[in-house]
Amino acid sequence: MSKRIRVQICGFRRPEEARAAVEAGADMVAVVLCPARRRVPLPLAAEILSEAPAGVRKVGIFVNPRFEEIAAAVEIAGIEVAQLNGDESPEFCDSLEVEAMKSFRVTDAGVVPDPFAYATPIKHVDAPHVVGGAGIEWDWSRAAELATKFDLVLAGGLNPDNVKRAIEAVSPWGVAVSSGVETDGDKDIGKIHRFVEAAKS
Repeated sequence: MSKRIRVQICGFRRPEEARAAVEAGADMVAVVLCPARRRVPLPLAAEILSEAPAGVRKVGIFVNPRFEEIAAAVEIAGIEVAQLNGDESPEFCDSLEVEAMKSFRVTDAGVVPDPFAYATPIKHVDAPHVVGGAGIEWDWSRAAELATKFDLVLAGGLNPDNVKRAIEAVSPWGVAVSSGVETDGDKDIGKIHRFVEAAKS
């Protein structure tokens, strides 16, 4: 039996984009709530995430947030998972009222920070030396060992044409994409459908 791959689509800026991702079969929809090109204010984040029905997880992406920022995102936007792409400590992750998904980097010196120090049930791994959404392809096979130890969400340079190859190299729990399903900086519904189909096939 083939392994079920979860698909997270990130960086929505319009409710209709999230709706299309849900229709395509995405398992997680994510909004950016930290300083970045795709950042959306909380009221708009709430509109976007309202397109996710029960069973599709609502994710907020942060970099070194204050506890109060996460609490506000839970209350206003209804996030269920906080993806943490900065230098957040294990203690900070443990203190949240929602599930934390800590992001890690596979570098020449190893995985940073130490994933075994974090109790978060799902680990997110991205391209070395970048903070999310850069669309940089990297040697995904370097995350294969990590995927044998944790529920791993693989990100970094994925797109509809290479996601199957990345999955074969790593065998992750899930995959995440943002710029790889965009055209000229905007979400491309056709690419979203192709990405989900390729990942789940």
